[in-house]
Amino acid sequence: MAAMALAFDVLGQPCSVSASIGIAWCPHQAATAQVLATHADAALYGAKHAGKNQYRVAGVP
Repeated sequence: MAAMALAFDVLGQPCSVSASIGIAWCPHQAATAQVLATHADAALYGAKHAGKNQYRVAGVP
């Protein structure tokens, strides 16, 4: 996450990027791709709710 926060230059203008990431593990948390994506999506929204530049792992508070 820290590497993504580094500013960079685009046509002379300083720019930066932030990311919210949701992580789910296969096969531990899902038997199908659809269930895995659902868990990862829920973790992503948990990260977004916590603020910028966060990540969350599905099943971990």
